[in-house]
Amino acid sequence: MELDGQFVLCTAPLMCVLVRPAHDHSLSFSNVPDGLVPIFPVQMSGQIPNIPGLSFYRHQVPQTLGFAFTDYKSQGSTFDRLILDLFFGKQRGVDQHSKWTSINVQLGRVKSLSGVWLRDPITLQDVSFAPHPDLRVELSRLEALEQQTVGLWESPTNP
Repeated sequence: MELDGQFVLCTAPLMCVLVRPAHDHSLSFSNVPDGLVPIFPVQMSGQIPNIPGLSFYRHQVPQTLGFAFTDYKSQGSTFDRLILDLFFGKQRGVDQHSKWTSINVQLGRVKSLSGVWLRDPITLQDVSFAPHPDLRVELSRLEALEQQTVGLWESPTNP
């Protein structure tokens, strides 16, 4: 069975999903190629609380898809590779500052641009957003303070 770069179904009907994790691991499974990890489906059944007589049965592979990772959730994380969705289209209720912040958070999570893949093609106009005017004023103030501090440290009168 030929494997692609991400995963392959083990058999039909579904027995497991073979996944090649992005991180190093020391797991080893018999009859599974090196580097792959099987994820087995979970089966459960039961009664729906508060609805007498209504039962359920589930058979699913317990995985969380990568596209469900939000800007907010990604803050503080660093990745080697990311697939980014930088196209906002004509979303209602999303202002220029929010779009600017989202792009900065997304691009700031990846170590280098060589690890960035775009979900959809974009143009410069698609990512030309600006921060809130108050934030621009604060950033200018901080840049001036930085220059003043560097100047004081570089001054010959500094002991």
